[in-house]
Amino acid sequence: MLEDAAALTGSAALDVSRRAVLVLCSDNGVVAQGVSQTDQSVTRAVAENLAARRTSVCQMARTAHCDVVPVDMGMAGDPVPGVADCRIAAGTADFTQGPAMTRAQAVEAVGRGIRLVQEQKAAGVQLLTTGEMGIGNTTTSSAVAAVLLGQPVERMTGRGAGLSDEGLARKVDAICRGILRNEPDPTDPLDVLAKLGGFDLAGLCGVFLGGALEGVPVVMDGFISGVAALCAVRLCPAAAKAVFASHCSSEPAARLVLDALGKARFSRRAASGRGYRRCGQPPAVGHGTGSVRPLLFLCGGRHHAVHPAMLTLVIGGAASGKSEYAESLVLRSTLPRYYLATMQVWDAECAARVEKHRRMRAAKQFETVECPLHLDAVHLPARGTALLEDLGNLTANELYDPAGAGPQTAQAILSGLDAVYAQCETLIVVSNEVFSGGADYAGDTDRYLLALAQVNNALAARADAVVRVVCGIPVYYKGVEKMIVLQTVAVAFAMFSAVPVPQFNWTEKNMRYAMCAFPLIGVVIGLLWFLCGVLPLPGAARAAGFCLIPVWVTGGIHLDGYADTCDALSSYGDTAKKLEILKDPHCGAFAVIRLCSYFAAYFALCGCVAFTPRVGVLWTLALVGERALSGLAVAAFPLAKNTGLAHTFATAADRVRVRQVLAVLCAMLAVGLTALGGWALVLAAGCVFCAVLRCCPKKQFGGVTGDLAGWFLQKCEIWMLAALAACQWLGVL
Repeated sequence: MLEDAAALTGSAALDVSRRAVLVLCSDNGVVAQGVSQTDQSVTRAVAENLAARRTSVCQMARTAHCDVVPVDMGMAGDPVPGVADCRIAAGTADFTQGPAMTRAQAVEAVGRGIRLVQEQKAAGVQLLTTGEMGIGNTTTSSAVAAVLLGQPVERMTGRGAGLSDEGLARKVDAICRGILRNEPDPTDPLDVLAKLGGFDLAGLCGVFLGGALEGVPVVMDGFISGVAALCAVRLCPAAAKAVFASHCSSEPAARLVLDALGKARFSRRAASGRGYRRCGQPPAVGHGTGSVRPLLFLCGGRHHAVHPAMLTLVIGGAASGKSEYAESLVLRSTLPRYYLATMQVWDAECAARVEKHRRMRAAKQFETVECPLHLDAVHLPARGTALLEDLGNLTANELYDPAGAGPQTAQAILSGLDAVYAQCETLIVVSNEVFSGGADYAGDTDRYLLALAQVNNALAARADAVVRVVCGIPVYYKGVEKMIVLQTVAVAFAMFSAVPVPQFNWTEKNMRYAMCAFPLIGVVIGLLWFLCGVLPLPGAARAAGFCLIPVWVTGGIHLDGYADTCDALSSYGDTAKKLEILKDPHCGAFAVIRLCSYFAAYFALCGCVAFTPRVGVLWTLALVGERALSGLAVAAFPLAKNTGLAHTFATAADRVRVRQVLAVLCAMLAVGLTALGGWALVLAAGCVFCAVLRCCPKKQFGGVTGDLAGWFLQKCEIWMLAALAACQWLGVL
């Protein structure tokens, strides 16, 4: 188990001096069915005591020098002072009458759990323990577990806090009715969570995902946490490596959940290295180590799991930089790291070189394994990341050494690679590029090159990624890196538009510059706007097309932010109240009034614009520019909160590089617009940017949010359109 923790954190020197218990609190509507001994008021009472540090867990945590962090995921009533506010809504609905929550709410709850871990890690916490408080949550957990594991409800349902026989019967009946009413999809954990779960359960699922994402061990405490961990692992199998079981709950389904997770409870025996103990099972082997940095973003559709590329072939010519690049890939991976050295030692000088390289690699936490021959005989002490350097040496050794494979060299090496690969989480193999120079060889040289080419070709077919290094520059022929630009664009379009795009897993790499691709949506709108302008349409129809095209392309995502912001600004409450209004999914009266006024003005302005090719180009550049400004604000300005869409993209981004790219793009667009006579559009955009995003968010909301970015975009668009119409009316254009 300590090996698993070291693999997760990336360090053999484990330091868990900073630790915390995350207690996620929420209320569950199914309590109305009499499934618990107490009502929902107890959830709030316990949360208050948690905030005052008067509970038993607080006393135990104090003894263990552990922080307690109570979190409101969705309790009934007003927020509790001293409890972190991550609430989605004031409790879930009664799942016997319909879904407990919407899919969007489940997504948000999972996302907030992930962000809780990110916040704790940023504060220096190195170990987390899960906790929860919510009357009725053994009912929601039993329901979710029954569906995910395909087990009878009766087998998965216990007495919770001490139900009578009659109460247990009501609990089983409620779960059965809930499953029958909602028909959750057992292959879609998010669907099961949304229909039968609770905000605490979904948040805990996010905590386990966040642990895997941030390399923070998360101790799973009891049945409810176990079900949350099961959801996380079903969403993203790599999340299992962040889950550490503390004990086996007395709930009937607890053992089934642990077995489904393949987890052993943690004990002092395990900590001392003398073994593991599973609930009711003989000693079992713990999970292997490996790369545990998947980036999961749940968005609208089905869940996406991120899996690392396990086998990579790095090829290149002499002094191409292939070895350095391969080593850099290994250094990104988790421990343990193995260097499979293939050089044969012939003399004292060679032995000295080998020893020097061993010391250098040891400083980078490599364990050197000598394998100049017979790769299939290599035994790695534990699963990890292995770098084989290189196939050229190995091929020569097997081909020419009397103890080697001789004519069967290619087959022997490939068989050995299979044997090593079976012991690794990640295997990176370095090889020489052959037959690219156009020269003809004879004799032993030709025989060597042919054998190496056979190995290279076969390994390339099997590998998850193949990369050729030229002058230190990696060029991917196979694998996700080759598609990273397309993925980045697809992520931006998937989030900020309704345009159908290929679906990719959201990872750190394709999220890093997604904000830079956001302005491309303006290009799409501009092209469609241009097409509408050149078609022989009646004036009213053309104006309607100009008005609706942005809505159709974006799916109204920015209008949603505009509406929410209008409601918030119409409130005379403080900053906290305004931020709460932004989170409210309902549309208020002020939002309706402002939206109607907005569309009326937009339609009128579109009717005033006389389309010309020059106007089409100007408007396309303007649409790109406003999105560049919006993205720049999110990347550059302080954020109002640590949740939400803006926070998600801002924290995932390389903010410095994104700011630089978008600032340069804005400057170039301003120059282009001015050169075409669109200086008024530049002036309008600049004024709105300063007024709306530079000043208003800081005064009214304490920073930028996704809703405010959408509000700015719509404001900027209508004022630029007004500037365009005014320029034509005045004869400037």
